[in-house]
Amino acid sequence: MGQKQSTITARRREEVISEQDSMVFNDNQSFYTIDSQRTPKSETMSVFSFDSNTFKLGNNLDDFETFDFPQKKKVVSTLSRDDSTGGLEVFDVDEEFVEEPAPDFGVLPTSLFPKQNYALSYAAGVSAIPIIDGDKLIVGTDNGSVEAFDLNSGATIWAQTIRRGYPVRSMKCSSGAGVVIAVCLDAMYVLNICDGVKIFSSPVLVEAMISHHLMPVGLSDSVLVQGTAEKSCCIRALDDFHVVNNTQLISAMCCEPVLETQSMCFTVGDAHDSGNLYFATMEKTVGAIIVNSGRIRFEIRLNSKVTTPITVHSQFFLFGTEEGVIHCIDRFGGESLFQFSPFSESMQDRKAIIGEIRVVDIDNSYTGIVFCDESSNVFCVVKQDLTESWKLTSQVLNLVPRRKSVVWTEYTRMIHFIQTDVVRNEAGKHILFISIPNVSKSVVGINVANGRIAYDIAVDQAVAGFVVDEESLIITLIDGKIIKYG
Repeated sequence: MGQKQSTITARRREEVISEQDSMVFNDNQSFYTIDSQRTPKSETMSVFSFDSNTFKLGNNLDDFETFDFPQKKKVVSTLSRDDSTGGLEVFDVDEEFVEEPAPDFGVLPTSLFPKQNYALSYAAGVSAIPIIDGDKLIVGTDNGSVEAFDLNSGATIWAQTIRRGYPVRSMKCSSGAGVVIAVCLDAMYVLNICDGVKIFSSPVLVEAMISHHLMPVGLSDSVLVQGTAEKSCCIRALDDFHVVNNTQLISAMCCEPVLETQSMCFTVGDAHDSGNLYFATMEKTVGAIIVNSGRIRFEIRLNSKVTTPITVHSQFFLFGTEEGVIHCIDRFGGESLFQFSPFSESMQDRKAIIGEIRVVDIDNSYTGIVFCDESSNVFCVVKQDLTESWKLTSQVLNLVPRRKSVVWTEYTRMIHFIQTDVVRNEAGKHILFISIPNVSKSVVGINVANGRIAYDIAVDQAVAGFVVDEESLIITLIDGKIIKYG
C-alpha cells in the first residue's frame, strides 16, 4: 500500500502568527511547538504515523493521541493543557496517495536508544561538554570542579576542584598521555586522568574565543598547545611541560588550535617535518605552524573572521566564517581548494557558520559536508559538486525554544555554538547528533544519508552537552543531571 503524503499545517489558536511560524508535518519528520502562556515548559509534537483514516500526534511513541483525518478548518484541541493555552487548528489536508516505500530513518542500535541506564543528580550544575575516556565519564561543573564517573554504573571515581566558584568552560583529554585539560576562568589545568590530581596549570587567553565552549588549547598524546596572553601559540611537551617553541601570532587565537593527529609525536630539533598545527586569529587569518620548529608554514588572510572550529580531514581542512562561507584549504600548501556559501549573494541574507563542520558519508559514492548557521539551520552539501543534499530548518529541529520576550530571528542570532557529533548505526550509516548547549531541551539525531530525523530525545532542562559513541549516549543538563542511554 502506498504511503499517504498528507500535509497537515498546525498553528496556535490563541494568536495570529506569521507564515514563518506555521509548521508543516511531513510524516515522522517535522515538529511543531505549542508554548503555554501559563507554564514555561513547551510541548513538542510530531506526527508518528499515517494510515488511510487517522494520524498519531504526540511527544513520543509511548505518549501520543490518535486523530481522524480532519476536514478543512476542523479544530483539534485535545492536546492542549486547556482551551485557552493551546489547541491545534488543522486544515488543508491533501488526500493524494504516492506509491513509494516508507523512508529509512537510520535507526540506531537498540543498545543505544531508547533504553535508559541511569540518571544521576548532584548539587553542582554542569557547565562543560562532557567527555568519555575508556570507562570514565568526565564532566566539568559550574562550581569549578572536574568530576569522573564510572561510565557503566554512574559511581563517582574522583572529583577535583580547580577554581572554586567559577564554571569550567571546556575540557579535553588524551588517553595516551593520561591527562585531562580543563579551562576555568583564565587558566588551563592539567589533571591526572586516573585520580584527578593536579599536575600543571598555566594562564591562557580566552577573551577572543568565538564561544565559551571552546578553549585556546590543543592536545595530542605528546604535545600541549596553548594560546597565551601575549597572543602567541605556545607548544609544550607533555612529559614535563617544558616549552618546545613559542610562535608569535598577528593577534589572539579565536578558536581551538588543532593538531593533525591525536598521536602526533616529535623530537625537538629533528629536521623531519613533524606535522602541522592549525590556527585562526581575530585578525581574520588562518594558518599552519610546523610543530617541531614553531615556524609558520603558511598564513591566509580572509574577508571575515573564522566562526567555527577547524576540521581536519584527509588532505584538507575546513572552517566557516562570519559572512557565511565554508572554506576548504589544502593542509600542506595552504592553497584554497574551494569555497561556497549556502546563502544568496546579498550580505543581508547571510548568516555566520557556527559549530564544528562534519565530513560524513552520504552513501558509498558521495561525501557530505554538514554544517550549521547561527539560526540553527543544518545543511548537508555534497563535496564532489557542492550541491545541497538536504537542509533542516531551525523550526523543524526545534532546538531553540520559542520565547515571547524576543523576536525569533533575533534570538537565534545570539547563538554562537552548536554541538554536533557523528556515529555509525548498525547499517554503517552516519547519524549526526546535534544540540545547542545551554539552550536546547533536546538532542536530535539525523540520518545524514537523507536528512531524516531519526531521534528527538527530549529532556526537562537545558542541555549542558552530550557525548555519543557506538555504545552509549550521555546527556548532561545544566541543573547537574546526567542521563545515560545504551
